[in-house]
Amino acid sequence: MAEIAPLLTHLRPPTVCSVVRLDRFSPNFFDAEKLGFKDLRPTEAYRHVYRSISDEAVHNLAYYFTFRYQDERDPLEYMRPLVNEVKAWQRMHHDSSLFFTEDGGQVVIWDLRPVAKQAVTQLSELDSALYRACDSVADLRQLVEVSAAAGGPRSAVDVERQLQPMVENGILIRQGNRYLALAIRGGEYRPQDAAMTRLKTIAEDAPSQWSESLELMTIV
Repeated sequence: MAEIAPLLTHLRPPTVCSVVRLDRFSPNFFDAEKLGFKDLRPTEAYRHVYRSISDEAVHNLAYYFTFRYQDERDPLEYMRPLVNEVKAWQRMHHDSSLFFTEDGGQVVIWDLRPVAKQAVTQLSELDSALYRACDSVADLRQLVEVSAAAGGPRSAVDVERQLQPMVENGILIRQGNRYLALAIRGGEYRPQDAAMTRLKTIAEDAPSQWSESLELMTIV
């Protein structure tokens, strides 16, 4: 997840990234031992509020609990890389953008994320067909069919090779044999003002038809 987070800065960031909170009535409470928790205790604040009643009564009243893991793991230690990336995501979101427009059926990627390899990329007709097919999660077998229909490779190995540059450029995520396009379709998405200002500057040096597609997208 820490590796994926920098690719997602154009999307709304999480409000918080923290360890599990154990609440009464949750599966973690009712099946604590089975799920790997131990030493459930009401959070310390309850002890200050209910000073005159027994520990058992406080336990019965409490909603929030502290706990330990049976295997003594320390989530804060292994979560640190992800927490740091989420904080960076929160800082970068206002100036980050990733969406696509279309020029004569070919996909044009506009990328203003900090990890962007280049700001504007026009995909080939075959890559455009594959990219559109990955707008929702697509299996490699489905993409072989898309490729074949578009006159491209017909084997899984060749289609995998065709997709790899888009994965390396961070505009496509791969997990096993499944792929997901990260750019949002223009018209469904409008960059934030800071990103929009940068995009208009970039569009001045782009081919005229790209600039026109960007302008239409911003009007929507």
